[in-house]
Amino acid sequence: MESPTLPVARTTLFVPADRPDRYAKALGSGADIVCVDLEDAVACANKAAARDPVAGFFTIAAKPEVRRALRINSLSTLDGLKDLLHLETCAIRPDAILLPKTCCSGDIRALAALMDEIDLHCPIIAIVETAEGMENASEIAMAPHVAAICFGSADYSAETGSGMHWDALHYARGRIVQTAARAGILALDGAWLAIADMDGLAEESRRLPGMGFDGRVVIHPSQVAAVHEAFRPDDRDVERARKIVLAAEGRGGAVVSVDGHMVDRPVIAWARRLLARASPGVG
Repeated sequence: MESPTLPVARTTLFVPADRPDRYAKALGSGADIVCVDLEDAVACANKAAARDPVAGFFTIAAKPEVRRALRINSLSTLDGLKDLLHLETCAIRPDAILLPKTCCSGDIRALAALMDEIDLHCPIIAIVETAEGMENASEIAMAPHVAAICFGSADYSAETGSGMHWDALHYARGRIVQTAARAGILALDGAWLAIADMDGLAEESRRLPGMGFDGRVVIHPSQVAAVHEAFRPDDRDVERARKIVLAAEGRGGAVVSVDGHMVDRPVIAWARRLLARASPGVG
């Protein structure tokens, strides 16, 4: 299995697998990734029936830049294995697989091996949401086929007994960002659960790019625009980044002065990453 990569992922919108009536709206929401969820969004009694509509999700018309993903159940459960086996029958496959409760790189290797068995080749988004997973976050991020590491803040908070406010989760978020940067993959934050609190969503989301996150999970179409706006760089920063990149290209990447400030490789890398965020091509 090759190591595919993900495009920009400012928003990953979850839609319950057993609510096919919501599929089209989710795909038209403007989210960068729309993920059908077979795990937490589906009651245990409904998981078998929830698999049936999934194939139809991949056939609904949508803008070509929208990526379609599937969150399966943990591979430590029978439901997780059945989720993957069901994908073998789908003529159209997902653009990414989200693996919940990822505890170690062995979980990724097991998933990749099973994906090979059903001839499924797409990126893996590893969701780290346990204390064990956080301890092993670096090896998870470095595992082959992982294109993003996502912080499952709600489950992590429930296990550790921490609050879900910014200060309580600051260490865990920092660890996710650090491990993603080391592996050269995307860092995604968890969901904002208070759907009606748009001000809270916007305030917290504005903090994420500065910390190093590339995007976050959203659980309602109404949250997409606010998160995209939070990840849109300031116009002045965009202009400065353009000047830095142009100046660096003119000097072949060597150290250069821009507006009286020395610009070296780390600053050039920052500028290029910011410009990529400014022109995601979606939404």
